[in-house]
Amino acid sequence: MIAYFSATGNTRLVARMIAETTGDTAEYIPDIIASGKKVLESDRPFVIVTPIFAWRIPRYVEDFVRDTEFKGEKGIYFVVTCGGEAARADRYIRRLCGEKGLDLLGIGVVVMPDNYVVFFEPVDRDEAEDIVRKAVPTIDGISSRISRQEPLEYMTRGGLVKSTLVNSMFMRFYTGGRGFRSTERCTGCGSCARMCPVRAITLDDGRPRWSSDCMQCLACLNRCPEQAIEFKGRTVGRRRYVCPFDDPSELRE
Repeated sequence: MIAYFSATGNTRLVARMIAETTGDTAEYIPDIIASGKKVLESDRPFVIVTPIFAWRIPRYVEDFVRDTEFKGEKGIYFVVTCGGEAARADRYIRRLCGEKGLDLLGIGVVVMPDNYVVFFEPVDRDEAEDIVRKAVPTIDGISSRISRQEPLEYMTRGGLVKSTLVNSMFMRFYTGGRGFRSTERCTGCGSCARMCPVRAITLDDGRPRWSSDCMQCLACLNRCPEQAIEFKGRTVGRRRYVCPFDDPSELRE
């Protein structure tokens, strides 16, 4: 079974490509949580596909693994997407697997377009398509090794400081709903609330309000159909990012 978390579609695409090779199903982690399912069972290794947030996997994904009972197969793979480097995210993945008594079979790293609009301008669609296409051989290699239940080698650049000190600062100062706002372009459609994986957005008089549960995945900001969501003044005028490919077949043409 493949469980994935995705805010902009990058990891969803990777999860579907792996599932295409392994014959597994790819399930969205927020949907699993919303269903109330606490036990996952498989006779083949589990696969977690997740983005990197500030050089670690999201706490949301860590909590999902901690709160879930994995029955049957105890082997597990992690496949992470990042904009350039995953630093020492492996340290925390290994620790998490140790806590759960899971046999970590490897961590695959896939470089995809970076999309943290708060800090910088995302690449345009043409460059995004090029980056994703260049990642296909890496994804295919990871998929084949998972299919054969072979180990994955963790390949990364970057140091421990990014995954410890910088990540802690990010969690302290950037998570939570402070700073988000809707502009006059907001139509009150509610798509932001529906797509929020942690249900941190509610509508008040037809306008979105963010709670302290916000994890700063930026799904709402990047995927708003009217581009009506901003974070403080930092995202004004910047393009939004959504994965340019929705289905693996689009990359096989």
